[in-house]
Amino acid sequence: MLVDSLKTEMGIIYSRYYKDVYYFCLHLCEQNPDLAEELTQNTFFKAIQSAGRFRGDCEMKTWLCQIAKHHYISYLRKEKHLMKNTNAKQILENIADGQEPVHTRLE
Repeated sequence: MLVDSLKTEMGIIYSRYYKDVYYFCLHLCEQNPDLAEELTQNTFFKAIQSAGRFRGDCEMKTWLCQIAKHHYISYLRKEKHLMKNTNAKQILENIADGQEPVHTRLE
Protein backbone atom coordinates (compact mmCIF):
# COMPACT_ATOMS: atom_id res chain seq x y z
CA MET A 1 0.00 0.00 0.00
CA LEU A 2 2.80 2.42 0.86
CA VAL A 3 4.50 1.70 -2.49
CA ASP A 4 1.27 2.47 -4.37
CA SER A 5 0.91 5.74 -2.45
CA LEU A 6 4.51 6.73 -3.21
CA LYS A 7 4.05 5.92 -6.91
CA THR A 8 0.91 8.04 -7.03
CA GLU A 9 2.61 10.98 -5.30
CA MET A 10 5.66 10.80 -7.55
CA GLY A 11 3.39 10.62 -10.59
CA ILE A 12 1.65 13.80 -9.47
CA ILE A 13 4.95 15.55 -8.78
CA TYR A 14 6.35 14.43 -12.14
CA SER A 15 3.34 15.62 -14.11
CA ARG A 16 3.19 18.91 -12.20
CA TYR A 17 6.88 19.85 -12.45
CA TYR A 18 8.19 18.06 -15.53
CA LYS A 19 7.93 21.08 -17.84
CA ASP A 20 9.49 23.45 -15.30
CA VAL A 21 12.45 21.15 -14.73
CA TYR A 22 12.83 20.40 -18.44
CA TYR A 23 12.89 24.09 -19.43
CA PHE A 24 15.31 24.83 -16.60
CA CYS A 25 17.60 22.07 -17.87
CA LEU A 26 17.20 23.30 -21.44
CA HIS A 27 18.37 26.72 -20.31
CA LEU A 28 21.31 25.23 -18.41
CA CYS A 29 22.59 23.17 -21.32
CA GLU A 30 22.25 25.96 -23.86
CA GLN A 31 19.19 24.66 -25.71
CA ASN A 32 20.34 21.05 -26.20
CA PRO A 33 17.00 19.16 -26.04
CA ASP A 34 18.55 15.69 -25.80
CA LEU A 35 20.77 16.66 -22.89
CA ALA A 36 17.89 18.57 -21.26
CA GLU A 37 15.71 15.46 -21.45
CA GLU A 38 18.45 13.29 -19.95
CA LEU A 39 19.06 15.79 -17.14
CA THR A 40 15.33 16.01 -16.45
CA GLN A 41 14.91 12.25 -16.23
CA ASN A 42 17.95 11.94 -13.98
CA THR A 43 16.64 14.76 -11.80
CA PHE A 44 13.41 12.93 -11.10
CA PHE A 45 15.28 9.67 -10.55
CA LYS A 46 17.54 11.37 -8.00
CA ALA A 47 14.52 13.04 -6.40
CA ILE A 48 12.92 9.64 -5.88
CA GLN A 49 16.14 8.31 -4.38
CA SER A 50 16.46 11.24 -1.98
CA ALA A 51 12.80 11.97 -1.27
CA GLY A 52 13.43 11.50 2.45
CA ARG A 53 15.80 14.46 2.42
CA PHE A 54 13.21 16.95 1.20
CA ARG A 55 12.58 19.07 4.30
CA GLY A 56 9.85 21.23 2.85
CA ASP A 57 11.67 24.49 3.61
CA CYS A 58 11.49 25.46 -0.07
CA GLU A 59 9.12 24.86 -2.94
CA MET A 60 9.23 21.46 -4.62
CA LYS A 61 10.14 23.16 -7.92
CA THR A 62 13.12 24.86 -6.28
CA TRP A 63 14.30 21.58 -4.79
CA LEU A 64 14.02 19.81 -8.15
CA CYS A 65 15.87 22.60 -9.94
CA GLN A 66 18.66 22.42 -7.37
CA ILE A 67 18.98 18.69 -8.03
CA ALA A 68 19.08 19.42 -11.78
CA LYS A 69 21.71 22.12 -11.28
CA HIS A 70 23.96 19.82 -9.25
CA HIS A 71 23.51 17.03 -11.77
CA TYR A 72 24.45 19.38 -14.62
CA ILE A 73 27.56 20.58 -12.79
CA SER A 74 28.59 16.95 -12.26
CA TYR A 75 27.94 16.29 -15.94
CA LEU A 76 30.16 19.22 -16.96
CA ARG A 77 32.98 18.05 -14.72
CA LYS A 78 32.79 14.53 -16.12
CA GLU A 79 32.59 15.64 -19.73
CA LYS A 80 35.72 17.77 -19.87
CA HIS A 81 36.06 17.30 -23.62
CA LEU A 82 32.76 19.13 -24.08
CA MET A 83 33.94 21.95 -21.85
CA LYS A 84 36.63 22.90 -24.38
CA ASN A 85 33.88 24.27 -26.64
CA THR A 86 32.19 26.35 -23.97
CA ASN A 87 33.18 28.92 -21.46
CA ALA A 88 32.82 26.36 -18.65
CA LYS A 89 34.21 28.57 -15.92
CA GLN A 90 31.59 31.24 -16.61
CA ILE A 91 28.81 28.62 -16.80
CA LEU A 92 29.81 27.10 -13.47
CA GLU A 93 30.07 30.52 -11.83
CA ASN A 94 26.63 31.53 -13.08
CA ILE A 95 25.05 28.27 -11.97
CA ALA A 96 26.78 28.21 -8.60
CA ASP A 97 25.54 31.66 -7.61
CA GLY A 98 23.31 30.89 -4.65
CA GLN A 99 22.11 34.41 -3.93
CA GLU A 100 18.56 33.72 -5.06
CA PRO A 101 16.59 30.58 -5.92
CA VAL A 102 17.40 29.12 -9.29
CA HIS A 103 13.84 29.18 -10.61
CA THR A 104 13.55 32.88 -9.68
CA ARG A 105 16.59 33.78 -11.77
CA LEU A 106 15.18 31.91 -14.74
CA GLU A 107 11.77 33.54 -14.52
